[in-house]
Amino acid sequence: MNLPAKSDYDYSAIDNPQLVAVLQGYADKIRTSVKKTFDGAVEMSRSVRDVRNLFRESSVSDQEFRRWISFCCGISPSQAYICCTTADLLDEFPGYDEYFNISSLRTLGSLTTRRLPGINEEIQRSLDRKQKIDHKEAKEIISRAKKTVKWPPAVCNEAQQLVLSDIGRFDYDQDLISQLGEYDDEVQVDLCRSVLRDMQTFEQAIATGEVPFTTPEEACRTENQRIEDACRALMRIFNKTVPQSVLLDNQTIESARGAIRNAQETLKMAKGKVCPRCDGLDDSCKACEGIGRVTAMRHSQLKLR
Repeated sequence: MNLPAKSDYDYSAIDNPQLVAVLQGYADKIRTSVKKTFDGAVEMSRSVRDVRNLFRESSVSDQEFRRWISFCCGISPSQAYICCTTADLLDEFPGYDEYFNISSLRTLGSLTTRRLPGINEEIQRSLDRKQKIDHKEAKEIISRAKKTVKWPPAVCNEAQQLVLSDIGRFDYDQDLISQLGEYDDEVQVDLCRSVLRDMQTFEQAIATGEVPFTTPEEACRTENQRIEDACRALMRIFNKTVPQSVLLDNQTIESARGAIRNAQETLKMAKGKVCPRCDGLDDSCKACEGIGRVTAMRHSQLKLR
């Protein structure tokens, strides 16, 4: 990335030559820092992808890659995969690094965005206009790309919007999309929602044409267990990765553990109970907004009414 262009800011509004000189020095310093930050993010993205490829070439599972990147580098698996797709994005547009910033790279480099049909064409149109791509322009590129997706006439609008809301989860495939249109509109929507709720893959949904039945109680237990697992993982990761340092005394470490315990309690407040108004069975229920579950506090409030 080249240094950000100097602005045409009119310093005549500041009637203090010494202050102007100081501000101009800071401007150069900050512009240089922006460049270093961007170049560092690009280098990190490519390094993470190189490591991911090394794991795959050595037939080591992606699970081990996720463990390695978390424990050894302090990068979450989801962030690591964004790094990989970001590196791929930059490779697809060689020589255009300077037209992006960190925010637009993260937005356009997400797995969901990379799987959006027509996204590369829309990015190239912006680059052909020699237009800098910031976060706002990245969002507009995605919006334009979504409008270019060709849908079979039989796929209803609501199903289209559900697929576009997280197209990476659907692993977009034109044949599967065409088969989705063979079902009634209501079934299409139900199948798409089941994919978004991780009840089944898109391929499984199309093959069966059915939504796996899960009782509200089972759904509640599953989600609560995920929260419990996340809470335990927080402390486990901290205990395994906290570095040995003369500057990290026991009091500091215990203080950090206390903060983690507070975070765990906050997360546990999101554990749910089946909605007492609809028993988790009414998608139009206003009390639970059709989710079928509410927090324990909300559950107590509804029981009192």
